Amino acid sequence: MQVRFAAAAGLMAIASAVSGCGWHQISSQTPRHFLSQNPSRNTVVLHLYAAENGNNNDMNFDGYGNGSMKVTIPVGWNVKVDFVNTDNSQAHSAMIVPFKDHSLPLITTAMLAFPKASTPFPNQGTTQGVHQSFRFAASKAGHYAIVCGIATHAEMGMWDRLVVSPTASRASIQLPTYTGS
Repeated sequence: MQVRFAAAAGLMAIASAVSGCGWHQISSQTPRHFLSQNPSRNTVVLHLYAAENGNNNDMNFDGYGNGSMKVTIPVGWNVKVDFVNTDNSQAHSAMIVPFKDHSLPLITTAMLAFPKASTPFPNQGTTQGVHQSFRFAASKAGHYAIVCGIATHAEMGMWDRLVVSPTASRASIQLPTYTGS
């Protein structure tokens, strides 16, 4: 069975039913973010859009930064990350690193939490509109971060949370409650 979360309304409704997590929209914009999974094959695809909107001065993934989006993946699952930079003014990338490294001014490939868990050349990044993918096995339970590898971007808040859980049976995304008017 494959589950797709493509619109905010569907995202929140399905998430509540599937994962039991309270998912909420952070802004009035519909996030283009979606997650697809095949639990019978232990696979998940995470779609990340760098600088999705103006939140946090474009230092965000899918409109969320500073750890406000939490992705949970069952331990042992195979993960594919599809990444697109939507920022027309600067390069971005994506990497998975141990949580303790999430806000360092310089994050290198030597710090990856899992082998091959980054876009190509993450310290250089890619320009607007370029699609890149990477795959990794979520082989170790723990708390990690999805970060931009461009110098100072993670430090400026371009990071979100990734939990590899020994108890989860499905992948899920938890978003913060929108507090605006």
